[in-house]
Parts: sequence; C-alpha cells; structure tokens
Amino acid sequence: MLRIWTVDAFTHKPFAGNPASVCILTHYDEALCVKIAREMNHAETAFLVPKIVTSGQLRQDSQRTNEWYIRYWSPRGSEVNYVGHATLASAHVLFSQGFAADVNDGLLFRTKSSGNFQVFRNIKSEKVTPQNADLNPPFDYIMDFPAVYYQSISDESKKINTIKSLEKALNLKQEPTKEHISIQNIVTAGEDLLVELNVKSCLEDMKSVKPDISIMKQNELLKTYRCIAITSKNSNKNGKTSFDIVSRVFGPKIGIDEDAVSGKIHCCLGIYWGSRLGTAQAPKSWIHAYQASNRGGELYVKLDEKKNRVLLNGSAVTMMQCDLLVQNVFFFCNEAHFSQVFFSKKKIQFLKMYKCIIKFFIFKTIWSAKDQKNQKKKVCKLILFFFGIV
Repeated sequence: MLRIWTVDAFTHKPFAGNPASVCILTHYDEALCVKIAREMNHAETAFLVPKIVTSGQLRQDSQRTNEWYIRYWSPRGSEVNYVGHATLASAHVLFSQGFAADVNDGLLFRTKSSGNFQVFRNIKSEKVTPQNADLNPPFDYIMDFPAVYYQSISDESKKINTIKSLEKALNLKQEPTKEHISIQNIVTAGEDLLVELNVKSCLEDMKSVKPDISIMKQNELLKTYRCIAITSKNSNKNGKTSFDIVSRVFGPKIGIDEDAVSGKIHCCLGIYWGSRLGTAQAPKSWIHAYQASNRGGELYVKLDEKKNRVLLNGSAVTMMQCDLLVQNVFFFCNEAHFSQVFFSKKKIQFLKMYKCIIKFFIFKTIWSAKDQKNQKKKVCKLILFFFGIV
C-alpha cells in the first residue's frame, strides 16, 4: 500500500482551486513516479522524500523533519521543474498530517533543478479585514518562490503580429459582444506570455473570453509559449469582488487547455501589477489575485525586491486520503510517521540467512536418522528438500 493525498490548493473551500496529488516516499523510483502520476491524472503529482532518509533507510534518531526533497510529474509522464499549487498542497499535507518537525518553523523544499523553496504557516496576530489585508494576508500559508521578471517585446513587427494572433485566439474581434474588450499590453515572462486586457467589468468580461485552443496550438507565434495568461485590473471593487487583479491561464503546449490556478504565473503577475496598482515610489504590498477558471481560486502576491523573491499567500483543503495497492514499494504511513510496511533490503537478507540455517538443521536431522533401512528414501527426501519441493 502507498499513502496518497489529494489536495485542492489556492482555495479555502472544497471543490475549488487547483487539485494536486501528494505522495511521500523513502527514495525516488522514477518509473514508479511516472506510473503514479498517470494514475492520479492531476496536473501535477508531487513526490516528497525527507532529508533524514539516506540510501533508502530511515534514521532512527528522528521521525519528522522540516527539510524535504520535492519532485513533480505531470499526468503525461514528464517531470516538471517546479509547480506552485503542488508545492502548496505538499506543505499543507506535511503541516496538517504531522510530518513537520516544528509547525512553527518553515518547511524547506529542495528541488531537482530550481533551487530551494520555503513555506511557512501564516500566523496571524490580528483579525484580517479588507482594510488591513495589504499588510496582513489572510490565508494559511506563505510560499517563497523565485521572482519571474517580465520583458517587453522589442521587435515591433513581432509584437503587432502577436497581438493580431491573440485577438483571433481569444475571439475578441470576431464576436460583437466582445468589442469593448481589447488588448492593452503584452510582455514575456520566461517561457510564458502575459496579456493585459482592457475591460469594462473585470470579472464578468474575463470569464466571458472563450479562447480557441486550436489556434494557440497551431499559430507559429503563440505555440512557442509554455502558457498564455490574460489578466486585468479590477476597477469595480465591491463586497463580492475585493480582489485587485483577475487572470486566466491557458497552456495547451503542456497539455492543459486552462489551468485552474497557477502559482508560477503569479510570480510574474505580482511584479507586473505591483507598480501599476501602487505608485513608483510605493508599489502595492500584497496584491489580492483571483484566477477566473471554472473552479476558481485566489491568493495574495508580494514582491521581495531585495531578495528577488515573490511571496505567495494561499490556503489548501485536503479532499482525499487513500492507499494505492502496489507491492514492493517503500513508503511512509501517517499513523507511524515514516514506518516501513514492506521489508527493507537488510531484513530480506536476514530472512534468507535464517532460511539457510533452518535448512541445515533439517538436513542434519534427516541424515542422522538411525533408520538404516530407508537410506534411498532419505536421499530422495534430501534432494527434494534442497530443490524446495519438500
């Protein structure tokens, strides 16, 4: 059996946010990770290994730790550098299920190729209100990710052609009801493309955009981007829509037509909107962001300019805890905190040695039998015994 959790990330209520699977192992078996990721069919599955485990063995002096190795696999079987919502889901499992050594200290995640991430529980000293949320974000966890800075497209011809392609892909000019929605600006952010839209009613207009995914897949300019994010400032704040920005993210290149909630994209959106929502001298501190997918999800974003890091504040909800029935897998179970249910290699070697000793004594007993009349029968028994038939 193998314990797996399913968690909805960037939400404080079930059946919303971005679902991810979380699996805790003693070591990485890449072939097994691929199979599990395909079986769970979430974008993505995070696999955790505690730093206290070495060579597949668990140190006995400690059963919990705040340092973990983390790797991510997509349902298509490919490994991903890092995933925001799956990291949040992993932190939620470790804190809520008792795997963290100190719940008041941060978790340190060591990735394969994207550096280290830290996740802290957000201990709120006072009740968070819309008035003080800019200083005290309300959600349960704060994640520390690398900042993703955006760049303008310097080639004016390429920029114009990209905007024309986007208007077709987003169906902005084709539908009369979308005439008031226009592209205000486009920038690149690493492998992604950010598209600022000019809208009248932010949430309603953003939800009304119906992209043609086939154009995004086939267009020569658009298909080069990992994801295409559309975003807009919320100019009509009220009791129901207190967020500062709204976004949607499309990633047909990576097999996701629309991402439910993307932490990675918000590492750039926070920077893009920070100076635009505040002033050049005083950018807005925490930006309240909403991703208007079918599931919907929200988070707060803040740039730590001195460290070139972005802080993401979000919550998560455990939706499922289940056992995957596979054999010969080393894993940790919740009740015993990292106990190994299947035998380790040393235990298997001990059992083989014990079996040989038992065979030796049985052999000695049969051979030393005083009944000399049944020598042939005795020899036959010994032969059958050593072949494992008796």
